Amino acid sequence: MGRFRRPKWQAFTLIEVLVVCAIMVMLATMLIAGYVRFNQKRKVEAAALDFATFLRTQQKKANSGDLTGCVAGTQFLGYYVKVDTSADNQTATYQALCNATAANYKLKNDTFFEEDFSVTFLPLSHGATLPDGETVVSKGTNRFSISVDKQGAILVQAL
Repeated sequence: MGRFRRPKWQAFTLIEVLVVCAIMVMLATMLIAGYVRFNQKRKVEAAALDFATFLRTQQKKANSGDLTGCVAGTQFLGYYVKVDTSADNQTATYQALCNATAANYKLKNDTFFEEDFSVTFLPLSHGATLPDGETVVSKGTNRFSISVDKQGAILVQAL
């Protein structure tokens, strides 16, 4: 009768290898999903910050009395920015209030305005008039509020 000899090395069973592989796949999936959510939030934040920068540019033009595009001899009343979500929830209209032609600003990263917004930046640092001084830029569940107060301060915050 021969004796059964046990090998000196021991290997993992197929079940053990499959369990470890399944755990690694689940961890990788969770990491990838978290990264995608993080990346989407950063894109919405970048679009909101870009719109706030655009607003600051219009504010600086009003403060400096920039008459670019104005008709000669007309009174300069400031710079006007309006978001009308019923027309296009990705576009803001802006113009110098001196019979200048209106132009459009388009949000980046396929984000959307959720609320109507309008503000007029008054010339020579006299603040702003605000029929609607706040809007929300969003995509999916990521939302950022952009608001302007009567002194002209522009604030961006996550919701």
